[in-house]
Amino acid sequence: MCRGRQTETSLSEKPVSILWRLPFRLPSPKPSRVPRCCRALARAGRPPEGMLVQGVDGASTHRDELSYAYDWALAVGTPVLAARAGVVVEACDVFRAGAPKPEYRPLANHVVLRHADGLYSRYFHLKQGSLRTSVGAAVSVGQPIAASGNTGFSSGPHLHFDVTDSTPTETSLLSVERTATQQQRAGGAAGAGATDTAADATDAAKEAPPPPGLVSGTVKSAAAAFCFALPPASSPLRAPLVLGDPPTADSPLAACDGAVVLLRRCLHVDFVDKVRRAEAAGAVAVVVVNNKPVPAVHTMGWGPAAQREAPPGVPAVMVPLVEGEAMAEALQRGEPLVCTLSGSPHLGRFRGGHREARAAACAAARAATPQASPLDPRPWLPFVPVTQPAAFAWPAEGGSPEAEGGRRAYFPAVGEIPPVAVQRAAGWEET
Repeated sequence: MCRGRQTETSLSEKPVSILWRLPFRLPSPKPSRVPRCCRALARAGRPPEGMLVQGVDGASTHRDELSYAYDWALAVGTPVLAARAGVVVEACDVFRAGAPKPEYRPLANHVVLRHADGLYSRYFHLKQGSLRTSVGAAVSVGQPIAASGNTGFSSGPHLHFDVTDSTPTETSLLSVERTATQQQRAGGAAGAGATDTAADATDAAKEAPPPPGLVSGTVKSAAAAFCFALPPASSPLRAPLVLGDPPTADSPLAACDGAVVLLRRCLHVDFVDKVRRAEAAGAVAVVVVNNKPVPAVHTMGWGPAAQREAPPGVPAVMVPLVEGEAMAEALQRGEPLVCTLSGSPHLGRFRGGHREARAAACAAARAATPQASPLDPRPWLPFVPVTQPAAFAWPAEGGSPEAEGGRRAYFPAVGEIPPVAVQRAAGWEET
């Protein structure tokens, strides 16, 4: 949580297509004009509750694909509300601590909602143990979903809220199942009175319980930022899963022609180098096991140096440590596993917005400078979530967003507390 520029955003009454509700409820409505004494406290790192401390294009962390994001200073335990009706697709509240240190970046408790138009709203730095919903649950606008906190990459208690066009766990679909070995099939058909056929043995193997850590064979996964196009869900990639040799791909891999290779994340080999080595060994896809003991997965990135070369030509996804270790242990026991991998049907549902505007600007820049460096700005890759502009319901005093016809919008400004009418529209009263 860091202060952004004071001129980032402002109030507006221009028409907007979507209005969100304020994603938190203060104990009582606060005046939007911040007293001079409170402004002095904010400069000293103690902003009043409800103040926006970093907004759009904030100089600290709200840049590039995170440009359209908001950080509000909130006391730990402040109710966090659904800004629109949606379905919970990610929910985590297991982490306890927070600090402005890089190692805390993946340790933020959070909730992600998917909305009917394909947009996602994200709520970060939540309090440990404060979830009031779960993955798969439908929530209504204004419904409490958690409490604000100070977990993950954070310098003080606050809520990070943004709206994106995708989320990592809905970029890919990955499932794993056992298959019968030739020896099992032969054994099932041998012996007096044996009636099982090879097909019967295969069906029995498919009905066997999945390895520990796998739920119905489905594994949470996230496509890499540099990922080759994933096949559609209607015609997924299906291939045997094998352990990489060496498992971290810190040297050329042993041949794995036609297989999906399972690799371990490590600190000394970049994601993109792992995938390139797997592709060179004949793999048709790569599954990277996270090395962090956290339930979340994230989009594997690639740095400027790696971008000087073409991206790998095979898809790659990351899976959580627990599920990945379960797959590795099953393979080490000699249990044959088959992977089914495809793109998520939710990816790319939202069209337009910030991503397309960035792509058009980059195309124009490339046309103007044909000899551009490989490191020049380029459109974001399809598996990287990109934040979108968000305006909030701002009814007339005593009115409602519906009564206003959804036309009057509030664009938060750094150093301000939302107007009382905006706070009331969020549903600050206890229900």
